[in-house]
Amino acid sequence: MYLCAVESILFVENEQCLFFARILELLDISSFDFWKLVNSFIVFDPHMPSVLKRHFRDIELKIVSQLGWKKGSPLINIISDLEKRSKKKFETESLKSESMSTPGSGE
Repeated sequence: MYLCAVESILFVENEQCLFFARILELLDISSFDFWKLVNSFIVFDPHMPSVLKRHFRDIELKIVSQLGWKKGSPLINIISDLEKRSKKKFETESLKSESMSTPGSGE
């Protein structure tokens, strides 16, 4: 949430000396982890100016389309883990199916 507050202040003050991706690096926060917080931050204050909400939506879009896919991103690791689990589950179910359809398997 600290990063959301910092980004809000920099946006309101029109400070472009630090770009969003650089702030993530400085604070050692992955873009994917920040993306998980952005919506909560936007919803937290129903009186947040629409221009600031739009700014955070633009950041979300940048994360989803670019920053979240960088090497070492937790998003890449999550997708890789899901793929491994899916393959393992498929192989296990295939083996069960094959053993049940084998003649002489007790049917």
